[in-house]
This record gives sequence, structure tokens and C-alpha cells, in this order.
Amino acid sequence: MKLRSLFVYALPVLGTAIAIFAPATVQISYVTSTLLVLLTSQILRNATARRKLGLAPIVRPNDTAAAPTPYRGTITVAGRVRAENKPHNVVANLSMLEKLKPKNIRTQYDDLVKSTTDFVGGVIPQAYKQVQFKKDKKAKEQVSAHEKMRRRQVDAQRATFYESQKAKRKQR
Repeated sequence: MKLRSLFVYALPVLGTAIAIFAPATVQISYVTSTLLVLLTSQILRNATARRKLGLAPIVRPNDTAAAPTPYRGTITVAGRVRAENKPHNVVANLSMLEKLKPKNIRTQYDDLVKSTTDFVGGVIPQAYKQVQFKKDKKAKEQVSAHEKMRRRQVDAQRATFYESQKAKRKQR
């Protein structure tokens, strides 16, 4: 139980602390994968979604304890109970098999990769442009500051030169 609470509370804090110092792309990947896992877990916990996907319902232990027995251990059934004399639905099984065909799985995978690539392909160049703009702006500010300093130096040199020229003319 202590190990579980360690995983539940300490690992997200540790992951966040590590992600703070990571590049923006790693942070985007971290947030995206976290959101996908949260969404998937919420969908798979939903009884209606599990029924539509053909998954067994989640079995939760009852609050009321059963009568004590001489047998040790517990038996948990994690599947749908089906009567032996009831024919199973062949059409439903075929539609489920259709979803699991390699062609459909490959198509779903390709769609997922394409959508992720499109998302990252839009975010990364935009982030790069923003960083480049900040670098260009900073470089322009540095060039401008250097140019102002150089002009002051040149003006000071001119003033010194003109003063020395006036002094030489007065001496003649």
C-alpha cells in the first residue's frame, strides 16, 4: 500500500520537476501523453464504453462481507457470465473481429500518427519562430545599443579633433 501511494503522489512530482528543465518539445510530449493516458483511462472505466467495446465490466469488491467459509482464498470472476444453452451472437463477434483486423488497426495507427504529426508540425515551427523572433529582437537591440555607443565615441573623437585643430590655428 505504501508503494502504491509513493507511485501515486511522488512520481508525478518527480516527473514535473524533471520536465520543468526539459526543452519545450519534451514538455509538449509529456503533457500530450499524460492527457491521452488520462482520457483513455476515463473511457475504459466507463461502463457504457466498456460494453460498446466488448470488454468485461470492472468487478469491484462488495462492501458487505460474505458468510465465513472453511475455504481459503477468494475467487473473482472478471467476465460476462453466459448461460450454456444460450447461443452467442455470431454477428457481434464478427463485427468485433472486423475491428481487430490488421488493416483497421494499421489505419487507426496511421490516423493517430498523422494527427500527432500535424499537431507537432504546427506547434514546433511556431515555437521556433517565436524563439527566433526573440533572438532577432535581442540581436537588434544589442546592435542598436552598440551603434549608439559607437556614435558617442565618434562624436567625442570629432570634438577632440576639432578642439585640437582650433588650438593649432590659434598658435599660428
